[in-house]
This record gives sequence, C-alpha cells and structure tokens, in this order.
Amino acid sequence: SFRRVFVLGVVLAIITFAVAEVLFESHSSRGEQLEILAAAPIIVAGLYLAMGNRRLRNVVPLLVVLGCLLVLSLYFINLAVGVVEPCLDLETIPGGLAALAISIGALWLVWRLGMSGLGWLTRAYEHKMFSDAQFQIATWMIFVTMLLGLAAGPADGGLSVWSLGIVAAVVAGVWLYCARLKRIEASQSPQRLLLLRVFAHDNRGERLLDEIAFHWRFIGPIHMISGPDLAKANLDPHELFLFLRRRLVALFVTNRATLMRRMTAVDEKPDPDGRYRINEFFCFDGVWQEAVDRLVGMCQAVLLDLRGFKETRRGTAFEIALLAQRDALKRTVVLVDTETDLQAIDRTVAQVPGARISQARMVRLGRGVLGDEIFRALVERASA
Repeated sequence: SFRRVFVLGVVLAIITFAVAEVLFESHSSRGEQLEILAAAPIIVAGLYLAMGNRRLRNVVPLLVVLGCLLVLSLYFINLAVGVVEPCLDLETIPGGLAALAISIGALWLVWRLGMSGLGWLTRAYEHKMFSDAQFQIATWMIFVTMLLGLAAGPADGGLSVWSLGIVAAVVAGVWLYCARLKRIEASQSPQRLLLLRVFAHDNRGERLLDEIAFHWRFIGPIHMISGPDLAKANLDPHELFLFLRRRLVALFVTNRATLMRRMTAVDEKPDPDGRYRINEFFCFDGVWQEAVDRLVGMCQAVLLDLRGFKETRRGTAFEIALLAQRDALKRTVVLVDTETDLQAIDRTVAQVPGARISQARMVRLGRGVLGDEIFRALVERASA
C-alpha cells in the first residue's frame, strides 16, 4: 500500500509538472525540463524500493533527519563565515584560526539544536503525539514536497507558482487527514499478543512480524523478546532518537529490578491513529526467562513460531515447556514448516503431565506467510 500510494503520487506530480511546463512556458530551459523528466524513473524506483522494504522504511526517515542537520550546519557555517570574512584576513594565521573557531562554534550550535530537537521528538513520541507510521509518512511527505517544490527552480522575486501550489496541496492533505483522524476509535479492550520464535538468520521473522502487526496492532499491543533476527526490522522512532542521543542503553533490561520497572511502565495505550505499539524487551541472559514468564501471564494470545525448531534450541524448548506449565497452550497458535522437528516438540511438551499440542493448533507454512489465517486463529484463541 505504501508503494502504490507514493508511486502514484510521484508519477501524477511529475506529469502535472510536465504539463505545466508546456502550457505555461516556465522559465526553465528545455534542457532543465528534460533533466527533471529523466530523473522521474529514478525517483519512482527509489520510493518504490524504500517504502516497500521495512528496514529502509524505518531507516530512511532517520537519514532524512541527519541530512537536514547536515544542510543546516553547512548553512550556519557559511552564514558565520560570510559575516566575519570581511573582518578577517584569512591568509594570516590568526585570521585562519579565528575562521576555524567560528566554524567549530557553528557546528557545535547546530549539534546542540539538533539534539534538543531529537529530545523533543523523543518526548513527543513517548507521549503519543504521533505514531511510527505517522513519523515515517510525515518525513517522506517533507522530502517529496521539498523535491517537487524545488523542481521548477526559483522564480524571479521568490518562489514559483508551482512551488506554492505543492505546499498548498500538502497543507490541504494534512488538514483532511487530521479531520478524518478524529473519527478513529481505538479498541477499548486491547488484546495483548506475545510473539515467541526460533531466532533465525533470514527474513522469515521480519515477514511474519509484518503480516501479524498489520492486523493485530488495531486490536492490541504486541510484546516480544528482542533478538538479532528482528533488530533491524522493528526500529521505531523512539529507538532511533535514543540511538542518536547516545542513550540506547536505557532500553536494556539488565536485572530483575529493571524488569519490574519495565513491566510496570509497559506501553499499552493506542497511538493517535488507533494502532497499538510493538513492545520489545532487550533482556540480558539472566533475566529473559522471567520476562517470558510474566509476559505469558499477561497476554491473551500467544504466537509460537517453531519454524526450523530442533531439540538443540534450548531457549525455545524452555518457552514451549513454560507454555505447557502455565496452561497457555490453549491460547497459543503454533507455526511449523518442513524443517520443524515435530517429535522434539512432543518430547518437550510431554515433560508436563497432561499437556499436548493438537494438530488443530498448528499452522503449516511454506515459503509464504498466511497473515489472514494466522490472525483469525489468534483471535479465536484470545476469545476462547
């Protein structure tokens, strides 16, 4: 959906620009028009790839923020140097040192302003002023607006009519979006989902999280233990902002006291767009088992991804046995594939008297992920 919307929007904007260039005989030369039209496939291809890839969709907005900081720093440096250059003799050592000091001061000022801005964004995201999807879309809208607004080049005496029209269209779109956003009513009884999985080194987990989150985040939050398989796929603005501010260590659960604080402050409120968030627990080795135990007790449904499970997977075996001990298998949907050792699953569950995983609770997957089928099965388990 992201790709279709943005590709269609960019294509329509470029066509509109081309028609405007021909009808109104813009100031741009024929060579400039051809260059802009020749760049259209590159722009469309770039947006297609970025918006269709979850990692790029999360990371590129961060690059846009960093790019804006870089442009802002260069602007301040040029401004400062331009002001003091007539007063300094740059060919002398004192003049050169003074220009260097001014440049460093301008960089420091931009860095401080940037960190203050990121701090405000972090607090705004924590206080539910915007969601991850809203942050991504807003960043892309700013990028595309700047790109299309500057495409026609500066007009005599100020911005061109084309640029003003682009800005007016974006403002109208934002107003319409905000008006319709007020009609969204989030679920009043959120259903928590716990995602447990076999840590893998491919993109199966990313695809599964995409499919499940697309459906489930409208009815409740998703909780999971963070791992290297989904570290890049589930980057949210909060984590990106903390990374830039060098405070990412605050996310890690290092001991039981930290775990208790995280459990008490777990985010289970909807965002302005009615979607709930994905809560990751970055647990050290000595505390993750207790974290899973507490999450099993508070979640209405559990998705257990056992694709590629072998008996040597001690961590996943602990989670299977825990679900059996807590009598949580009846609200669990189990995913298996041709690489799953079903006998190892039976032996693990058999350690708990009376526990078993019926074939009806298993969803067999091939290369793809049946998001709709898995979601329906989870809803049935949550409401049972």
